[in-house]
Amino acid sequence: MLRKYAVLAIFLFIATLTKAQNCDLELQGEIIDFHDASPLSGAIIKDKATDKEYRADKNGKFFIGGLCQGKHTFVVSHPECQPETIDLNLTKNQKVSWSLEHHLVELEAIEEE
Repeated sequence: MLRKYAVLAIFLFIATLTKAQNCDLELQGEIIDFHDASPLSGAIIKDKATDKEYRADKNGKFFIGGLCQGKHTFVVSHPECQPETIDLNLTKNQKVSWSLEHHLVELEAIEEE
């Protein structure tokens, strides 16, 4: 009976080691305007897997730590910009530069007859 438990314990230990992930990767970068490369202050970067949101600073720079190795999907948004979905395969720490198309919302006057 003891032998069965020992074999089970060894099997579970090996299974745990093979499933262990490297979750200390870092992603840093900047969010800029597509047309003039100006920084997009306050842009939001959302990690779809965790629903965590990160905000770019006044220079459009951001930092995300504690990421696991593998595929990630981020949604990047900013007021008056179309959100962008970005797929990224992280294998090491990365620096990125992402651009959004910045549009001012224009309202047309409605004339009454």
